[in-house]
Amino acid sequence: MSSRETSRQELERLRALVADSREQVEQLRTRAAAEREQLAQLRDQVRRENKEAEEEAARADRDGENGKARAELRRRLDARQTDWHRVMTGQDTHWSAVQVRAEIVKDVDRGVATARAQDPVFAQEMDDRLARRQR
Repeated sequence: MSSRETSRQELERLRALVADSREQVEQLRTRAAAEREQLAQLRDQVRRENKEAEEEAARADRDGENGKARAELRRRLDARQTDWHRVMTGQDTHWSAVQVRAEIVKDVDRGVATARAQDPVFAQEMDDRLARRQR
């Protein structure tokens, strides 16, 4: 076999490899686009579900199902006398904000305690973060 024939065969092999690579790239692009679309749909679904849950919670608060403090805070939120940022940062010192904030903190603390008890890796990560903060 001549060197010219060998070069021609090598060139054909390289062209085939390039064509295969291009096909793989196109497949990856198509798959990535499909994954992005699926993620967008999931994101939209989560947003809808969160909005529905927020609306249901607000309705329950307005109806007094979650106690007097939540009903009063919801009335004040609806009237734009306060907002969640002011409530959660402690800027809102109205009794309803103070009580609801305390309830939320208690619920979060309980959730963290449950997560720590169920997941030793999470517990260790929390301990490590606390130790770094105390240095």
